[in-house]
Amino acid sequence: MKLTLFTENSIKVLAYFVNSQHKTVITVKEVADYLLLSYDHLKKIFWNLDKKGYLDSIRGRNGGYQFNHNPNRIKLGTLVVELENLNVLSNKFIGNCELKKSIKFALDCFIKRLDQYTLDDLISENQKIS
Repeated sequence: MKLTLFTENSIKVLAYFVNSQHKTVITVKEVADYLLLSYDHLKKIFWNLDKKGYLDSIRGRNGGYQFNHNPNRIKLGTLVVELENLNVLSNKFIGNCELKKSIKFALDCFIKRLDQYTLDDLISENQKIS
């Protein structure tokens, strides 16, 4: 299964927050400069992650975003399900045909496998900033 660039970059943004836990507020510009991604694209990602409860927005002159979660509790499979449109099956498949069942089974296996990892697992110990 191929994840969208939006989902991939959303995971990179959250990994950046996990890696920068010493900072209280992080701006979109800071992440855009670090990841070398479009500011406008990242604004949409930050807004979406805020809307889904992964980030908290801080308004004002010194505003930005905060990550106030335990990265050990965010499972990658659950994160992908929330970020990705997983309606891969067209409505043209009627009833419970074998192809539809097979694709659903494969998708379920993919998500279960990703759920064995957390957001914290993406950052190796030597990459964490203390």
